[in-house]
Amino acid sequence: MFIRFYLVLILSLYSSISFSLTVDEARHLLSRTGFGASPKEIYELLPLTREQAVDKILSGLGGRLDEPELAFTKKPMPDYFWYKNKPINKAEPFWFAREKEMFQLRGWWLDKMISTKTPITEHMALFWHNHFVSSYKGTGGLTVPLYNQLQLFRTKGTESFSSLLHAILKDPAMLIYLNNDLNTKEKPNENLSRELMELFTLGTGHYTQNDVRELAKILTGRSVDISKSWHYVYKKNDHVVGNKTFLGKTGDLNVDDAVEIILENPHTAEFLSRKFYKEFVGLSPNEKAVAEFAKVMRDEKYQIKPYLRYIFLSKYFWDKKNRGNLVKSPVDLVVGFVRTTGLKLPDIQILDRYIQVSGQSLFYHVDVSGWKGGLSWLSSSQLFSRPKIISRLWDAYDDSQQFEKAAHGDLLVRVSGEYSGAYIPAYEVLVNGKKVASGVLKTAINTLTEGDSSVPDRPNPMWQTIVISKSKLPSNIEEVVFHFVSPSGVPKCIPNDQKMSMERCKQYSSTRAIFVNWMQVNGQRFPVEQGVQSYDSDNDITPIGMLYHPARIRFDIAKLKKENSGVNPALLDLSIGKHRLNSIIEHGTTRLPLAMQPAARKLGTPTDFIRELKNYKLVKSYQSVLLSLSPIGGFSDDSNEMNASKKMFLEDIKKLTLDPSYNFK
Repeated sequence: MFIRFYLVLILSLYSSISFSLTVDEARHLLSRTGFGASPKEIYELLPLTREQAVDKILSGLGGRLDEPELAFTKKPMPDYFWYKNKPINKAEPFWFAREKEMFQLRGWWLDKMISTKTPITEHMALFWHNHFVSSYKGTGGLTVPLYNQLQLFRTKGTESFSSLLHAILKDPAMLIYLNNDLNTKEKPNENLSRELMELFTLGTGHYTQNDVRELAKILTGRSVDISKSWHYVYKKNDHVVGNKTFLGKTGDLNVDDAVEIILENPHTAEFLSRKFYKEFVGLSPNEKAVAEFAKVMRDEKYQIKPYLRYIFLSKYFWDKKNRGNLVKSPVDLVVGFVRTTGLKLPDIQILDRYIQVSGQSLFYHVDVSGWKGGLSWLSSSQLFSRPKIISRLWDAYDDSQQFEKAAHGDLLVRVSGEYSGAYIPAYEVLVNGKKVASGVLKTAINTLTEGDSSVPDRPNPMWQTIVISKSKLPSNIEEVVFHFVSPSGVPKCIPNDQKMSMERCKQYSSTRAIFVNWMQVNGQRFPVEQGVQSYDSDNDITPIGMLYHPARIRFDIAKLKKENSGVNPALLDLSIGKHRLNSIIEHGTTRLPLAMQPAARKLGTPTDFIRELKNYKLVKSYQSVLLSLSPIGGFSDDSNEMNASKKMFLEDIKKLTLDPSYNFK
């Protein structure tokens, strides 16, 4: 009896050890179902079996959305079509306001991806966002309806495809994007009808043109109240009454009938399963696996959670041939890096800019077919920008150490810059007329090697936070001046001067620029637009915050505190800026929010990726934490990282994230 007990105990221990996840398996599961994999997330899965780990991940799928709404979504709905037939000078401020709202929306969603404890929910929302495409420009700038559609993906999209399909056919953004608001019995419009079958359900070749016409008739009357609420409305007088024949079924069919007919068609589950395979398993669908997944989808009546559970426990998902064979999308690359390393930024929008220059702009699909994904993410321009973006994120990692240590009473200035030649942009900060800080920008980029950040496909320089300790500041701060100064000791450059070569002359005549975003005193941020800008030597007309020559930006603190009192920072973000700004400010470098988002607020102690590896006993497995493949660039760890200096170890980690293999998961 005693021997039997110990035999059972030994066998149970052996079973739990042999079937618990390895570091490679934990990272594989986490990176495929979410965005990246932090040491803590990996550590929590290591004692679990595959089944237990999958259930843990899926336990957080969906649920209530209890986070605060975006401030602009609570304002009265604008007349989104007001701009039509208006002259450009009158319509431009309206469009500028919508662009600012969309800017906030993209940053808000990225923040959710970064800060969520259940990344599978945001992963599925992103999947549906690229399935049921409704672009910002294609809808005419419907910011609030697009926000509501995203919430639909985050709720119905985690429950069942059936409920999501029913809901999307009442979704205002979708109805307007595919012109169903124009679909009437007098003038049928087939756009939604065609895309519903071709791109959303059945796939090409599984319906006829007559099915397109008949489904368009069924969809007549489904419209949007564009006069007030911008909500779904059914216009009975626009609906085609009478029998329709759709996919072999005849009767006075309504939209609910049509949806059920589509779901009963086996091609729908097959079409969806092929997309799910490419999303979670591999680039080239295994048709046997697709058929297997499709059967499960139909058997589970299109319920999402049991369907995903089957995929994540399938032999196809865990096959080593399917490890490291998916290409990270730009969102996956950037958000995954942030989640993996624990990077915390005081603002999120610079990440949105990096994602955009990599070819993926949330809510800005090129067409209704969505992003192609896969190897299309590795075009020549993207292969150029990806390592530069990772380098910028490491700049942010280094800078975050300073920002997170800042005390409430410290003075903060958020800046970035670029230069060409030998001299890095230099600055000084004056408070009440006295210099309290000076230096050069650590994150400024050299455009001779990095490219000009105003070029659309080039990543902007990362922000740097200048932190000035409270101990260096007067008790009463009345005025703060940020001064972009000329570098000292620069000889006068005269072309063709015999004393100076032409090459040397170019170095001294190099361009320098500093971009200022905001200044913070006692926890309150002031946008650069609230400062007064003056140039040292001439009158420049560049927008405030864009310093291409030595200049000063002065903040009258007492006056600004009074002006900003009681104003929601998120709404202040939408009101600043009296005119359209150029591409550097409007779409990247200096348009970051005053209101700190949750991922930024939860700063805590300084981020330290190496400390996290040590805390969770993953130092020796750090390559497995970061990569699904062996380094493509030939990097090999021939040093003892346990005894190496922390700085050297961090450099090894940076090399891995810059290796081409980091693009795969």
